[in-house]
Amino acid sequence: LTADGKKVKASCPSGTSVGKYEKPVLKAKEAVLKINGLRLRICKKEFSSQLEFDEFLKKNSSFANVTLSLSIAFCRAFDTLPRPRKKTLPRLQVLAFEGGVHSNSSLKIQEFLIMAKNVGQGRDFYQRLKKGLEKKEIDTDTGLEGGFAPNDLTDEGALELMTKLLPKGTKFGLDFGGSYYRGKEKTIEELIKRFPIVSVEDPLGEDDQKSWKSFYRKFKDKLLIVGDDLVVTNASRLRKALQPKVINAVIVKPNQIGTLSETLDAIKI
Repeated sequence: LTADGKKVKASCPSGTSVGKYEKPVLKAKEAVLKINGLRLRICKKEFSSQLEFDEFLKKNSSFANVTLSLSIAFCRAFDTLPRPRKKTLPRLQVLAFEGGVHSNSSLKIQEFLIMAKNVGQGRDFYQRLKKGLEKKEIDTDTGLEGGFAPNDLTDEGALELMTKLLPKGTKFGLDFGGSYYRGKEKTIEELIKRFPIVSVEDPLGEDDQKSWKSFYRKFKDKLLIVGDDLVVTNASRLRKALQPKVINAVIVKPNQIGTLSETLDAIKI
C-alpha cells in the first residue's frame, strides 16, 4: 500500500529443478517474516528509482523470494518497468511429457516439448497425444506442470510416440534439466539425429565449459541451444556463456536472480 493509497500484489515462484547458481529461497512463512522485518526500514526511506530500491534489497537479503516479491511490488506501485518498443510473442513450446524430478515417471529427460504456432495448435497437439496414448493403453497421469508422465515408457519411446501421433513435420524441444544425461553427450547427439528436435535446453552441466563449446560448434546452425541452469538470469554468467559463445538462446526467470533490475540487465545483454 503506497502513501497515496495504491494497493499492489506480487509473488515469487520457485522451481522444483533448481540450478546450483540460482539465488536461494526461504519457506513461504520465513520469507514473509523477513519481508515484515524489512517493511519499516523501507517505509522510512525514499527511493528515486527501481535500481536504487533493488540495490537496497540486495544489501539486506540474499533470498530471491524476499527480494523479488518486493522488487515486483515496487515496480507495480510506481510503474518503473520500461515499455517495449514493439510487442512480439515467442514461439510457443507445449509440454508433452515430463520426467526427471518433475514426475515419478520412468522418463529421464525433464521436459519433452512440442513446437506450436499458437495456443490453439498447441492445445490440438496435446489432445491428439492424449487420445493416442489412451488408444495404446498408456497411462495419461501428469507431472508437476501438466505433461504426461507414464511409468512404462523410455525417453526414446516417448519421442517415437510424439513422432507417430503428431502431424508430419512437427518439431520438438527437449529440456535435459537434471543430471542423468550429463556426461552422455553421444546419447544426446543420437536423439538429435534420430528425431525432429530443434531446441535443447541445458544438455550439459553448469560447470562443463569444455563440453558446451564442443556441443555448440556441432549444433549452433541446427538447434536452439538454450541456457537455463547455465546462466540463471545472471548478467555475469550470461557474458561468460557468450565469450566464447556456447548458447544461442536463453531462459529468463527473475526468481533465479532476485530483482527486476538484475533481470533487465540480463535481458539487455
